[in-house]
Amino acid sequence: QLNKTEQAWADELEQQRIRGEIVWWKAHPFNVRLADSTFYRIDFLVMRGDMKLEIHETKGEYVTDKGQMKIKLCAEVLPVFGVVKMTRLAKKNGGGWKREEF
Repeated sequence: QLNKTEQAWADELEQQRIRGEIVWWKAHPFNVRLADSTFYRIDFLVMRGDMKLEIHETKGEYVTDKGQMKIKLCAEVLPVFGVVKMTRLAKKNGGGWKREEF
């Protein structure tokens, strides 16, 4: 089950797929072990047009230190993937999405 932010990004990914900007995407494809008893649930796995895979994490404008640390650790544990945080901006801040790569 996707939360509202994840659903909004899933809708955007589907539009990107239809436009040919990405090839494929999947929500919650697998968990990553970051350390003993510490796991990271990937929000989205995305295949770009150049066939490279990216992990997309979706967040609202507020992110905890723990959440930010897990994204960075995921990028270290899986260096073969691009790791991207997509932050949904509030309408009062212009709306849309902010992309941050790790």
